[in-house]
Formats: sequence, C-alpha cells, structure tokens
Amino acid sequence: MQGKESRKMSGRRTRLACCLILTCLILLSHNLLAGSPGARSFFVAQVGHGTDGIGNQFSTEINFINLSTTTSEVVIRTFSDEGDPLRLIEQNLPNTAPESVAELTVQIPGTGTARTRSLNPNPGTALDIGWAQISTAQAVGPKVVFRIVNPADQLVTAADIRVIPIVTAASLFGHQQNTSGTAIALLNPFGNPPARISLEAIGNDGNSILTSFIDLLPGEKTARFLFQYMPSLGNFDGSIEIRSRNMTDPDSNDRPPIAILPLNQQGLILTTQNPFPPRQRP
Repeated sequence: MQGKESRKMSGRRTRLACCLILTCLILLSHNLLAGSPGARSFFVAQVGHGTDGIGNQFSTEINFINLSTTTSEVVIRTFSDEGDPLRLIEQNLPNTAPESVAELTVQIPGTGTARTRSLNPNPGTALDIGWAQISTAQAVGPKVVFRIVNPADQLVTAADIRVIPIVTAASLFGHQQNTSGTAIALLNPFGNPPARISLEAIGNDGNSILTSFIDLLPGEKTARFLFQYMPSLGNFDGSIEIRSRNMTDPDSNDRPPIAILPLNQQGLILTTQNPFPPRQRP
C-alpha cells in the first residue's frame, strides 16, 4: 500500500510539475505574442530599406499571425535612429502607386495573417535605417524578415527575426573576426528614462575581457558591430552580457527595459540568434 501511495503521490507531483511548466510556457508565449499587458507593444530595433553603394537591395518584411478568432488591428510606426518619424513602410491604396509612410494600420481577419513591406521615398538611391514599434490590443504574433537582393535581382540572404519582449539584461553569443561577426541593435523605447547600456565581452573561459558603455535617450537606437562597440577587442569568441541602467541615476532600481536585436553577418550573409536571460551574479 505504501508503495502504491508513494507512486500515486509521485505521479501527482509529476502532473503538477507538468501543469506548472505548461502554465509558464503559456504565459511566456502570451507575453511573446501579445506584448506586455496594457502597452501591447513590440519593438523592432532594426528595420531598413534601400540600396547600398554597389547596388544590393535591402528590405524588411513584418509578418503577422492573428491568434484570435476576431479581426485584429495592428498599428506600425517607424522612426529614425534619433526617434523622429521616418517614412519606411509601404502603403497600398486602391488605384494608386505604392507610397512610403511612417504609420500604417493593418486589419487582420480572425485566425488570418498579414504581411507588410518596407519602402523608403528613394528606394533605388538610398538606404534608410531605423526602428519600428508595433502596437495592438489583440493577441498577434509578429515575425520580421530581412532580405538582401543583389543587382541581378537574385536573393543573397533572408533572415527571420523573432520579436522578443524588451528586457533590462540579456546574454548572447559573440564572435568577431576582423570586420565581420556579431552586430547588435539596441533601442531605448519612448517612455523610458535615458539609458546607459553596458556591453561586457566574456571569453570562452568565463572571464570578463572588456566592457563598453553607450547612452541612449528615449526613442534613440544604435546598431553596430562588436568592433565598433569595442574597438580594442580584436578577434573574439565568447559571449556578450548586456545590461541597462538609468543614465541619470545608475544606482536606481528603475532600469529601463530596452529592445535588443542581435545578428551575425559574414559579408552579405545574415544569420540570427535569440538573446538568453542574463547570467547569475554571485
């Protein structure tokens, strides 16, 4: 009898653990797909459209899946690195040519999908870079796709980006070989205090090598390679720890949550990675 009771209790504990894990996963998925409660906003720390100096065409797509059975409305706004409205989204109206706008409202049918594309006012002669805010009151899942097409209109690379919630700290893999490797876009969203962001390079042995800092006002964003954040780092393999603090009060617990978008670039080939939670500190 004791053996049966023990197995029964063990089974109950296992089922309870599974339910707790499933509940955590559901809550995490809701946060990832529907934004933070109240704000319902996603932030994409890097979007761009246009042509580089040798004719390669860069573009950004933002795709949506409606997770509810009713129509969902999504508002996309694009901004420059300095936080000013930037016309970078394609708007298609009946019987008119596509035009570039800084704000676009998209209606998505229940359980349906939608796709928006980037477009700047001079797509053939300029490469405009900025960031995007996606706002919705419904459960919607966004996905960002970066594409590079060469002058012969051949696809060079396409990279899918999963939009993650804003965070105050994160860890990610880092690699630097000459002028290629890991690039990181950082955004301090509107509504935050000024942010001082630290980037700490940690070697494969777990030892800290170098730390650099960058300050971002609300609405400001930057995107750089590791060698630009840390000019003296040299070739590097390891990880990068990112943390944000209140720039005007670094000892405050009021740490502004920031958007982080890491990419690995080798020439024109892009690959993506997702940040991890920050390391445990002693």
